[in-house]
Amino acid sequence: MPPRTFPPLPAHPDVKVCSEERVWTGRFPLDVVRFRHRRFDGALSGMKTWEVWRRGRAAAVLPYDPVADAVVLIEQFRLPALVAGLDPVLVELPAGLCDDGETPEATARRTARHKGSVT
Repeated sequence: MPPRTFPPLPAHPDVKVCSEERVWTGRFPLDVVRFRHRRFDGALSGMKTWEVWRRGRAAAVLPYDPVADAVVLIEQFRLPALVAGLDPVLVELPAGLCDDGETPEATARRTARHKGSVT
């Protein structure tokens, strides 16, 4: 599978991006962004440095069974939960990351088909 691509940060009249640096190019790239933004009082903020984990767009579905009047959730292993000292098997909505060029609607359909086939 080719590496995923990510669009640049979009321009916004109330945000001034001063620098953007890719510091990790693994499965999900990590960028360090230095910026200032317009505060609620109208003044510009001081310089801020935030990390942006580039996962891309995602979609989730909430399957509903009208006969049982219930929603369908899945259990999935999540390493970050284990790192946080929690049970690593979480109950969550079926969800997935959008492939390049894929709409969120197509991702939701693909995810529902895939996750629905897991027993």
